[in-house]
Amino acid sequence: MAHEWEALANDPEVKPLLAVNYMRHAQRASESSEIEAMDRKLTDPVERRFLQNPGKMKQQNDRRKANLQAQSPPTDLRPSQREKLAKLEVVTRAFVAENMPTAEQMRHNPPGAVDHHIAWDRYTKRALLAWKAARILLNPTSDARDLANFERYRPSNAATRNLFTDGQIPGQFALSPQAKANYEAIDWSDPTVAEKIQALIDQGLVKVRTRGAAHPKRGTAGAVACPVEGCDAVYRGNFAPSNLARHTAKAHRVREEVPA
Repeated sequence: MAHEWEALANDPEVKPLLAVNYMRHAQRASESSEIEAMDRKLTDPVERRFLQNPGKMKQQNDRRKANLQAQSPPTDLRPSQREKLAKLEVVTRAFVAENMPTAEQMRHNPPGAVDHHIAWDRYTKRALLAWKAARILLNPTSDARDLANFERYRPSNAATRNLFTDGQIPGQFALSPQAKANYEAIDWSDPTVAEKIQALIDQGLVKVRTRGAAHPKRGTAGAVACPVEGCDAVYRGNFAPSNLARHTAKAHRVREEVPA
């Protein structure tokens, strides 16, 4: 059964345009620059003397000019062609995006993700190529790097809810089923929410471990701050008092007994 995009792609006004593998803007600019540089060498009497085979190099440069012209998108499309290409771009984008593996699946690679991607790629390849060609034909002078990059339409789920702990690259943070079900219902900017969370932490019902926090097995004696005004030095651990004493003696020339 033919899809809508196939009927649009086979339209006599559109089909010949889609048969060409167009160069991207950066490729055309680079090729033009190299062709012009060779033309200058071939026409300059001084530089031409240093070329080993000017005739062969001219033939090669002429072929590059022909390829560049053939693979450059036309800028004189008829209004009817532009209208049909615009519709093709919309239809193919919807077709390719349907059942496209999500960004989380591609990142974490859970079981079945590879087969899903291969099946999707085979099913949508021709439509995706038609979409890319339509994008370039509709924007022949655009230098946008992602003009024909379909990755911007890849679906993405909330990272905190789908981290695929069984994936090849598992997530490092996950929510319980109850938290996932109620996540959207909570106004996290509400100050009362922060107060309730803090109350749960104070009651020991919620434990928080931040990166860089002291490990409970390491020395965790109370923090001791430098008593000199304007100094923000703070020492922690079992050796905090002695370290502070050395700091004040060296930095502030103050020798005083610091309580342990």
